[in-house]
Amino acid sequence: MRRALAENDLEASFTQHDLRAKVGNDAENDARAQELLSHSGVAVTRQHYRRKNKAIRPVK
Repeated sequence: MRRALAENDLEASFTQHDLRAKVGNDAENDARAQELLSHSGVAVTRQHYRRKNKAIRPVK
């Protein structure tokens, strides 16, 4: 962690859990996220790791 912070433009520390969440969230779809995270079912992946914001319509 110290090395990563020192050698890069990182402003805050992170954990392996943060990296895992990022991998799950950045995967192109739920099935790929499930595969990368080695989950037995896609439901766990969707519930805990897929954090994409849904588009909403602006109010008038």
